Amino acid sequence: MRRGARNIATSFTIQRHARFAICAGAAARCGLHVRSAPDRSEQTSIYYDTAKQQLIVDRARSSRAPHAQRAPQSAPLALSPGEPLDLRVFLDRSALEIFANARACLTTRIYPASPDSRHTALFAAGGPANALSFDAWRLAI
Repeated sequence: MRRGARNIATSFTIQRHARFAICAGAAARCGLHVRSAPDRSEQTSIYYDTAKQQLIVDRARSSRAPHAQRAPQSAPLALSPGEPLDLRVFLDRSALEIFANARACLTTRIYPASPDSRHTALFAAGGPANALSFDAWRLAI
């Protein structure tokens, strides 16, 4: 994948499970944006920072609502050279759970204000990354 974002799904609104693997390559950061508005004014970024060796959830633009929490969350995650980032993401309305490489977990709440904030995109920043796989399922309730 080239630097930037690539839209891969547009119906990530309620009860979803996604799993993907990405090889960071030369990228400084790689991951995905969830609950993204078409104009990207709202989006939550889930990514691996190769320099910090951390899994990060960036909620700075998760909502246009003034009361929304915006502080990022992070967890240490050291990947071995060549080890892909393997994310399992569960998104159920406002609950967001991320499991990385069976070694790190982050749970948070996001409250997008726009009903159009339902897109998902893979991204890489600071260099290229390779998307190895991506699968998404609707969760049965």
